[in-house]
Amino acid sequence: MIHSVRFTCVLDTNVVYPLETRDLLFWLASYDWFTPKWSKHIF
Repeated sequence: MIHSVRFTCVLDTNVVYPLETRDLLFWLASYDWFTPKWSKHIF
């Protein structure tokens, strides 16, 4: 894995709604594996 590149991922409602998936993705984001993004329309 390349640690010098920061990835940006758009999270839609399919991954924000299920509790387990959301927790995993936000946990990974907290360790700087990627930067989560979403729009007000999605959220």
